[in-house]
Amino acid sequence: MKTHGVVLLLVLGVMAGCKSQPKTSRITIEDYIEMAGAMAQSLRQSDAIAERSADSEPWVVSFEKVQNLSSEIMTRGEQWYVVAQVRNAQPINTMWDDKRIAFVIPAQHAIDQRGTLDAERADKGFSSERGVTHTITATFRSITRAGGDGQARTDLYACEFQMLELNTNVPVWLDTFEFKRSARGSIRD
Repeated sequence: MKTHGVVLLLVLGVMAGCKSQPKTSRITIEDYIEMAGAMAQSLRQSDAIAERSADSEPWVVSFEKVQNLSSEIMTRGEQWYVVAQVRNAQPINTMWDDKRIAFVIPAQHAIDQRGTLDAERADKGFSSERGVTHTITATFRSITRAGGDGQARTDLYACEFQMLELNTNVPVWLDTFEFKRSARGSIRD
């Protein structure tokens, strides 16, 4: 009976070892969430934002489309997911009350959303009639390293966020978030 228990533990250990090694180096939802939180915190702690108060002249910041220069194929939905995660992060949500900064989506995206949302809701927070003062862009890049045996792959991803003041065309904030994804296993598996 004891040998059956030992054999079962060995089989479970081997199975767990096989399962723990990812077969893809694609970006995960958890990566997007972690990146969004880090970037929102970085933005909130930046010099440009730190100097602002509840009495400051309002800023309306529009997120622009994510530019993907990485080896990763990102759908339009994944690109907007990044924007939504940053926009909905706790450090961003409180900026209107204490820093007079509002974050909105681009007017064209609001117009596109009118087909899926009721017009009043689409116009309330995303109206194309607001006066945008700043834009934020996000650019993904990656470097891929494959093992000589064709069994291992590592991707280093970097996402650079930049906030630009539209009147002066000067960046007021820039930061990069990096993360690595590794995979092992044959494509045929």
